[in-house]
Amino acid sequence: MAWLPIARVISRRSTIYYCHNAAIMPFAKSLHPHITIINSSLHQASKFNQELLTPSDPELLFTNVPGKYLGLTSTNHFNVSYTDENSTSPLVTLVVHGCPGSHLDFRYISSVLVPAGVRVIRLNMPGFGSSEKPPEFIYSAHNLAKFVAAFLDNIGVTKINMAVGISFGCSIVTSLSTVQPNLVLSYGLLSSVGGRPHAGLRPYFITQFGAYMLEFSSITSAAISSILRYAFQLSGFNVNKLSKDEMPNTVRMCGIADFQLHHQNLRHISRSKIPVLLVHGIDDHLIENKILNENCQALGLKTLKEVTTESIEPDSQENNSVLYDIKTNPFRQIVFKTGGHYIHKIHARYIGEAILQMLERNNKE
Repeated sequence: MAWLPIARVISRRSTIYYCHNAAIMPFAKSLHPHITIINSSLHQASKFNQELLTPSDPELLFTNVPGKYLGLTSTNHFNVSYTDENSTSPLVTLVVHGCPGSHLDFRYISSVLVPAGVRVIRLNMPGFGSSEKPPEFIYSAHNLAKFVAAFLDNIGVTKINMAVGISFGCSIVTSLSTVQPNLVLSYGLLSSVGGRPHAGLRPYFITQFGAYMLEFSSITSAAISSILRYAFQLSGFNVNKLSKDEMPNTVRMCGIADFQLHHQNLRHISRSKIPVLLVHGIDDHLIENKILNENCQALGLKTLKEVTTESIEPDSQENNSVLYDIKTNPFRQIVFKTGGHYIHKIHARYIGEAILQMLERNNKE
C-alpha cells in the first residue's frame, strides 16, 4: 500500500512519478513542470498491450474456524470465506492474498491451474473479503499462519503441494514453515515483501503511527478510518470494492509487520531445501528491486545484479516480457521486465504454467 497518491520512482536517468488516480493528474503535473508523471492504470494498459485471461470466479464458500486454535477467548469460532476449486484433486495449491486484497487476487492464475486439475484454495484473511475478524485477533505473521493452519484443519486438508503468497501474503505462507513444518511441500512467492519496509510503506513510521492510533481509542480509530478512505481512494484503490474494515485492517497488518521474521523463514526454507518459485517485476514501484535482491540472498540465490552482470544464460527466452527465468534445483526465479506489482494479473499464464511445472516436478520426486 502506498500512502501517497503519487509514488516516486528514481532511476539513474530520470525521476518518474506514478500517479495512481487520474482525478489528481492535473494537480500532480502542476507540482513541477520538469518531472514525468504517468497515470499508473493507463500506463499498465498501454505498456503491457495484452489482454488479461478470463478470470476464474467460483462461488464463495464459508466455514467456521474455532477460536481456541488461536488462543481467542472472545469467541468460540468465527466465519471465514474462501473458494475451493477441484476440491477432490490430490494436488493442492493454497493462495494467500496481499494487503489489501482478497481471493480475487488469484482469479487469473486460477484460470490456468484449474483446467489442469489442480485444487486451488483461495483464503480470505480475517477482516478481509468476507471473513470476520475477532476483536482480539492480532495481525502478526505467526498468528495469521496459525489461522491458515486452523482453517486447513477445519476443512480436512493435511498437505499443501504449494503455498502461494502475493505481496504481504508471502510473509504469511513462509511462516507456515515453522508454525506447521510438515504442511507445505513448496512455496510460490509473487512480488514478495522483504526483510525491511519496502517503498510502498515508507516512511514507515507513518504506517506504524496509523496502526497505533487505530487501537488508541474509538475516537482516534474513527478519525483514522475516515482519513484512510480518502487516502486509499487517492492511491487508486476502488474503495467501493473493499470491505468495511479492510482499509484499517490493512494498516493494522502493515503497522506491526515483522519483516525480519520473513527473512528468517526464507533462510529456514533455503536450508531445508524446500522448492521455491520466486517471481518479481523489475518495474514494481511498491516493492523495489533491492528488496528482491535481499530476498534472493536470504534464499541463497543469485541477485538481479549478479544475474544481469554475469551473463547467466536464462532457461527461457520465448517470452519478451521475461528478463530471466532461471532454474537452480529446487528453486526457480522469474523476473519480468513489465507487470509492476500486478505480475499475478499481467503474466498470469506464464506464472500459472511455472506453478504447474513445479507441481509436476515435485510430485514426481
